Amino acid sequence: MPPRNLRLDKVSYAAAISVCRASGNWQLALLLFTRMCAQRAMSDAVGCNVAISACEYASQWCAALLVLRYCAMTDAWLVPDTISYNTVISACEKADQWQIGLGLLKAMRLAKASPDTVSYNAVISACEKGQEWMRPLDLLSHMSQHSTDQSAITLNAAISACAKSWPFVSWANALRFLADFQDCRIRLSVVSFSSAMAACKNDQQWMKSLLCLAALCQAAARPNFITFSTAISACEKGQQWLQALKMLSVMKKWRHEPTLETCSAAASACEKCQQWHQVQRLLAEMWQQEHRPDEVSFSAAISVCSR
Repeated sequence: MPPRNLRLDKVSYAAAISVCRASGNWQLALLLFTRMCAQRAMSDAVGCNVAISACEYASQWCAALLVLRYCAMTDAWLVPDTISYNTVISACEKADQWQIGLGLLKAMRLAKASPDTVSYNAVISACEKGQEWMRPLDLLSHMSQHSTDQSAITLNAAISACAKSWPFVSWANALRFLADFQDCRIRLSVVSFSSAMAACKNDQQWMKSLLCLAALCQAAARPNFITFSTAISACEKGQQWLQALKMLSVMKKWRHEPTLETCSAAASACEKCQQWHQVQRLLAEMWQQEHRPDEVSFSAAISVCSR
């Protein structure tokens, strides 16, 4: 620590706090911030931002929030800006504090710190983690009203919220968000389609799920294991055993080896349609691939044989 009679300038304080951030020493960063404020060595939001960033980097969302509130109460000499709020919102998002993040978004407007795409993305992601599916819908509407650009992160989080909030949300909302990608000229990703497929699967819309998979391939994006697993599960829920077996075959063509879970889902689809020959074949393939059949697989075989 500097001697008491030594007065540091804003560059020195900012550099020292940045070093504390890099080392994870957020307590020392706050101590330096306190001394900086006492000396009024910083006349803009930079001092506020470096201190908040040190807390956010160390996953100390409460400390970051306290710094922001202190800066907001100063006599207009250390006013937080959009970056200040975004950093605190990001800290809250990582800590699953969606209510606080949402409150900060509202506070930004009152403080005349304009929320941007980063602000909304963090809050929408926090709401998605908390399965607050109505919040992303409202926030997307606010973004449109305030002419805030939407990004892939924004819409992916909204689609994911739809998938995770079944049965309270319709699969149609997820597909609407997927269409918004094209309207906003945002590049479609595997994550986008996989989340939409999951929403369709939860609502037993197996055909919509497969259409999403087809659209994914048309978009020149490579389907991953999760994509095929979701498609097979959708077919199982819809009792579409032929489609489930077809997805297993297509999955192999894309060089994704079926796992115990995907084979079991396909076997369950066959069992529901009394296709006991197919169940036997899948069980044999599981043994050959050294996938020991689980309770679901054996239950499907026993159920078919008992009919």
